[in-house]
This record gives sequence, structure tokens and C-alpha cells, in this order.
Amino acid sequence: EKLTIIVTGYAATYPVGGATWDYLQYILGFKRLGHRVYYLEDTGRWTWDVAQDTFSDDASANVAYLARWIAALDPELAHNWALRDVHGQYYGMSQSEVARLCREADVFINYSGCCVLREEYLACRTKVYLDSDPLYNQAGIVDYVHGTADDQTRWAVDCMRQHDKFLSFG
Repeated sequence: EKLTIIVTGYAATYPVGGATWDYLQYILGFKRLGHRVYYLEDTGRWTWDVAQDTFSDDASANVAYLARWIAALDPELAHNWALRDVHGQYYGMSQSEVARLCREADVFINYSGCCVLREEYLACRTKVYLDSDPLYNQAGIVDYVHGTADDQTRWAVDCMRQHDKFLSFG
């Protein structure tokens, strides 16, 4: 059965080789398995500006980087991506296209919880939390359960709890 799959990541937020391939390998792999696949990046964070060697709220260079590498992986994926910057502006697919895609998608893979789960993203049928760094991401669960977690940890665990399925590397 051909599925529609959305994969999230930090490929444009940290536009360096290892980070890029860590996330984009999934869209290429799912496509090669015959699925319709899309990449969504909405971290709610500033992006790393390689030229300035600092974080920036201007994602334009990162958008160009992401568009170039997705198209290089597979030209059929050249338009199957979106990035939402810290100002709420969408690049690639529009906000309305992303919202429609989320309503129609079979699977939303939130890689280590890097994507802010906005209302339109939650419309996807099955939300998967793919945890690539279990100790880092799951360490706060005990404090959360005991009511001693700080605000950031409570937010992260509340985000995890919005998913339907949970996968981990370790």
C-alpha cells in the first residue's frame, strides 16, 4: 500500500552534511519504497547561518540550501518540502498546502520531537515520535511523572504525549 508520509527534521536549521543527511535519508528511503513523501521543517528556532557563523532569524540561505539538496537527492521531491521560519513564513509549500497535506497524510514522523506540533500538523492520522537520542529526550520523563520537571521538560514530554506511536534507536 502506498502511504503519504511527512518527515520532519533539522536539515535547514543546521545546514551541515551530517545533520542534513540524518534527516533527508528518510525522505529518500520512503520514496524508494514507493511512498509519497514530504519533508517539513518547523522547529520554531532560528537557523544556523554558516557564512556568519551564528544563529539568525533570516532563513533565506538555509531555504536555498534545503531546496538545492532535496532536488539533488531526487528531482521528483523538488517541490515536496516546506520550511516555516521563526516569523511564521512558509517556504516551499505554502501554509495552506501543508495544512491540506497533513489532513490527507497517513503518517507524520516527528524526528526526535524537532517539529513544533501545530494544530494543522496534528490533523495527520498517525503521529510517530521517532527518537534518535533516547537518553536526551526521555531522561525528563521521570521528573515529569513525579511533578518535578522544569517548564522546558514539561513542554517536551507534553509534545511526546501528542503522538500515537513511539520508535527509538536504542
